[in-house]
Amino acid sequence: MTDIALLYMGEGAWIPGVPARDLNEEEAKTHADAIKATEAAGHRLYVPVTHDPPVKKATKKASDD
Repeated sequence: MTDIALLYMGEGAWIPGVPARDLNEEEAKTHADAIKATEAAGHRLYVPVTHDPPVKKATKKASDD
């Protein structure tokens, strides 16, 4: 299984020559120039995947009142 590097968030929008789906690292590198040019024009279709663990929100205890 190939890890996903960029998540597709384009809701049907697409860049000619770039798959309108999640991209693996190799595909992200191959299409980086087209993706950056589209972002520079104000259209963000892909977002990087972060592998950071989720941050837990602090909960207020009843004794903290």
